[in-house]
Amino acid sequence: PCDILIPAAFEGVINLSNCDRIDANIIIEAANGPVTAGADEKLRARGTAPLGSEREPQSPARLVCHPRLRQEPRRQRGPAAGQP
Repeated sequence: PCDILIPAAFEGVINLSNCDRIDANIIIEAANGPVTAGADEKLRARGTAPLGSEREPQSPARLVCHPRLRQEPRRQRGPAAGQP
């Protein structure tokens, strides 16, 4: 058992085939999608909700990515005339 588990390297590392063996009080997602949707549902059903899940509307992952996503269209078009 562990208090905090932070999967931070691979997508889908916590999935339906292994989520029953996870014995953590808190799971903090630090990678892109380390917990699959099926495993997320199973973990929530037993009272362990992954924090930072992209499936949550106010998750840290969405809040951090939001400014970057808003800037992407500007990068694709290039700077406006006369702007750095």
